[in-house]
Order: sequence, then structure tokens, then C-alpha cells
Amino acid sequence: MNSPASVIALRSAPTNSNASRCCCSKRSHWLTASKRICGQDTFGIQKPDPEILRRTVAAAGGRLSDAIMIGDSNTDIRTARAAGIPIVAVEFGYSERPVAEYGPDRVISQFAQLPVAIAAVFSAQ
Repeated sequence: MNSPASVIALRSAPTNSNASRCCCSKRSHWLTASKRICGQDTFGIQKPDPEILRRTVAAAGGRLSDAIMIGDSNTDIRTARAAGIPIVAVEFGYSERPVAEYGPDRVISQFAQLPVAIAAVFSAQ
């Protein structure tokens, strides 16, 4: 998940969706693309409590109506659903089962697919 392709995909996301703002809970190479990095140590709460996602979006100066979560597990999908925002799941994460079984809005197999997935999610709303 620390590949340069992931940073490029986030930077090339549609600007009308504010997806170019990245709120990340992973401290890593993502820092270069992130407007704000927040985690359970930031707010004292953790997923699947939707408040961590709400606060992270707010900390980046975003709005929930413009937010989308990119995740790799059932916990990520449950967190996004509880926060009322759409979720794009990646197939190459930590999930013990295929993430498509958990009902995300879209599933991608590589970060290069992220801009198209984001556009599709927001156009469907």
C-alpha cells in the first residue's frame, strides 16, 4: 500500500469530489498525499466507531457529503456505512474474505482504478 501508484491515484482523483484531500490512518508513504493523517491515537477512538471518520474528514477541512472512504476490510466498510459515506474497497488488503462480500459501493484491484471508482460512486448518488 506504500507504492507510488497509490499516491498518483489519489492526486488524480476528481477535484469536484474533494477526493484529492486524503485522510489517512496509516503513517507511511501516504503522508506525501495526505492533507491530514489521523488515527485512533488522534481522537482516542477507533473503527468501527464512525466518529473517527467524521472527525478525520473535518480535520482535513472536508464535508461528509464530499467524502469517500477507501478501505480494505469489513471494519472499514462498517465504519463508512455508519458514518453515512460511500466506500471503495481494495482487494489487496487485510480482509480474510473477499471484500466484495461485505457490500462496498465499488471494489478495485489496483490503485490505478481509484479515480474511475470514485467518479462512479459520486455519479450514482
